[in-house]
Amino acid sequence: MRTNRLLKGLKRFFMGLLVFLFVLSLTGIIYQTAAIESDKKNFPPPGNLIDVGGFKMHIHCEGEGSPTVILDALSGGFSSYWAWVQSEVAKQVRVCAYDRAGFGWSESDSEPESPQRTARNLHTLLTNAGIEGPYVMVGHSKGGIYVRKYAALYPQEVVGMVLLDSSHPDQFVRYPELLKGDTPILSKMPLIQTLLRLGVGHAYFALGGEVDFADLPQRQHDEIAAAWSSQEHWWSMESTMLLGADIFQQAHDLGSLGDLPLAVITRGEGVDDGWCEMQNELVSLSTDSIHITVDGSTHSSLIFNPKHAHIVSETILQIVEAVQTGNRLNP
Repeated sequence: MRTNRLLKGLKRFFMGLLVFLFVLSLTGIIYQTAAIESDKKNFPPPGNLIDVGGFKMHIHCEGEGSPTVILDALSGGFSSYWAWVQSEVAKQVRVCAYDRAGFGWSESDSEPESPQRTARNLHTLLTNAGIEGPYVMVGHSKGGIYVRKYAALYPQEVVGMVLLDSSHPDQFVRYPELLKGDTPILSKMPLIQTLLRLGVGHAYFALGGEVDFADLPQRQHDEIAAAWSSQEHWWSMESTMLLGADIFQQAHDLGSLGDLPLAVITRGEGVDDGWCEMQNELVSLSTDSIHITVDGSTHSSLIFNPKHAHIVSETILQIVEAVQTGNRLNP
């Protein structure tokens, strides 16, 4: 008799637990759906959506003057990441930040990400948006691979370049452990997607949670938080991570930049001899180059921290001035 009562009690407990979990999950799904709709209303694209052949990409320009500065974000990043840099550079010259396919406000591409596809998408975007060159290309992290590919495909359009703690085409060949850095995130993608579907991402930021972009202006901070709380953003993140080795393999033949004015900016923290060696090799891509290390900076603080971003902005404008005056960076 006592055993039967115990079994009945356990049955009621587990039934109650299942009902609780179901209600909690349903509440989370409803919350996530409402939050996504709110994000669409509160965060419209700050720039323009341009058809690039079957899908639309987002580009946001500020300021006036030539050459036009083009900002290409780090892996998984988009135009909002450049808030500090873009606003400062725009005081002296036209500067455009864009979203690669699948990120920010840009729609997904039917073709897989690659250096050539990304560069051609950007070229079509600039052409169809009526944003004429010449350009100073700025690439952060993996964005450095893409701006170099753009310069290789369209050398007549590129008059200067800034590589911001840029990736090196050989980094995964020389240091395979770098590629393994994505493994923990990829292994957790099913869990991440489940939690996002239940509204955990939106709840995290709504309750005051922060990541490394906390120092950005409030508007851009909230735009990024909304993106990070969406399943679509993490689908694109998973796709780009899975393609990591292939993307870099396709970048081995980028070649030199001749005498193109070039600035290489390197983070000050978390740098080992291997990274320093590869950064120095990037400096040698041009016969007219400078190398700046931002003390105390990390890979992401170069754009998220206002003081570090100020140094980045000044360096970009130094390249712009070199282009405008024709003076060499290294007389």
